[in-house]
Amino acid sequence: MKNDSKYLLPYFPLNLSVIEAFDFIEHPILLLEHDDLGNFYLSYLSSLDSESEFRIYVQLSKERLNDVLNNIISVYDTFTQAENNIIYLVNYDLDSGDVLKAYLMPSYEV
Repeated sequence: MKNDSKYLLPYFPLNLSVIEAFDFIEHPILLLEHDDLGNFYLSYLSSLDSESEFRIYVQLSKERLNDVLNNIISVYDTFTQAENNIIYLVNYDLDSGDVLKAYLMPSYEV
């Protein structure tokens, strides 16, 4: 996945809260989150170093979420075949939690 500057956002527009951690090994790997409007997002830890982490976010409907939870659709397909064809790639500072960079990309770029 290439962090192309043409997809760079001036700011990350979502205010997300974690609902559930599905995979957690020292750091949360796969999370279910929601925004202020109640929209669901899956987030996946894409990369991590000593100072920051990159997470990939995909919005999904309740139906799609149920399909993921019931193994009808894979997590991989959820990200690469997003319902709205977009994903967010967000770089967070590990100490402060602040967004360092955010990208809005076509899901086929995952």
